Amino acid sequence: MIKINELDDKQKFILGEIIMLSINAGLQRSCTYINQNENDHKLVRKEIEKFLKEKIFNKLSEEQLINYIQELSNTISSSYGNFLLNNRFRIGISQKIINLFIKYIWTLGWIEDEPFHCPIDSNVLENLNQIKESWINCDSIEKYKEWINEINKKAKKDQKSIAIWELDMFNSVKY
Repeated sequence: MIKINELDDKQKFILGEIIMLSINAGLQRSCTYINQNENDHKLVRKEIEKFLKEKIFNKLSEEQLINYIQELSNTISSSYGNFLLNNRFRIGISQKIINLFIKYIWTLGWIEDEPFHCPIDSNVLENLNQIKESWINCDSIEKYKEWINEINKKAKKDQKSIAIWELDMFNSVKY
């Protein structure tokens, strides 16, 4: 496992790109902000970046992962709620950012253990036949856990882990 403070310049560049891609994927269609003030948006992005570097770039238990998803939602909501839609940074957005970040660093071999979960998005929900539900609007950790349980059932049926099931599903989607 690579330690964040031991990254060389090339790896630091890749880490920055991964963080940007993870945040963009979580926020791009989310209607998170109630204003167009780029300075406000940068504050949120910087806070998320700090969170990912401090908390997620370490070995995690599944319980810690779930707690971190809630913590990121609550931290951003309490610090920046005044310019967030309904004063909330939703669970669906937090899980997408965190799980995608973990997926990236795992696929690069920067962490050894397979992720416990996968990024839940419209492709995953469609595969679960839950198209009517929106990962973007989800603000319930219980709903998130329900989705993970359904993904786990589907992955086990295919004799795969959640991470491998989602990776295979993602790679088979034709854009």
